Amino acid sequence: MIEKFLPHRHPVRLVDEIISHDENGIVCNVNWPQKTFFHKNPRTAMVEMIAQTAAVMMAKLGGDAQGLGMLTAIKNFEFFADPQQMDICVEVNIEGELGQHKIVNGIVKQCEIVLVKGRVFLYLDRGEINE
Repeated sequence: MIEKFLPHRHPVRLVDEIISHDENGIVCNVNWPQKTFFHKNPRTAMVEMIAQTAAVMMAKLGGDAQGLGMLTAIKNFEFFADPQQMDICVEVNIEGELGQHKIVNGIVKQCEIVLVKGRVFLYLDRGEINE
């Protein structure tokens, strides 16, 4: 089901499933570790987990609308611990907008322990896609 909302495929896709969502945010699950493009660098992987979860949220909010989306900035990331071998919970919510950018806060947790938190900026253009 996640493939419907996220263009990433193995070995780059990290997000496994949607746990909950509403108009302000989403919570997704990541089964860590997996043999992915990021498995040797967990801190980079956690930033990507937040970015992918934010992309899933934006896709769900957009419904059937298609468009171009991309990660344009990361800010204020604080790393507290690396993930261990178990499920990871990724929570994101929209903080605001800056032009066509969505400002999204993210937290990665394992057993309610915060591993990382930070902010990503996503560019979103719902204009016509040229194929």
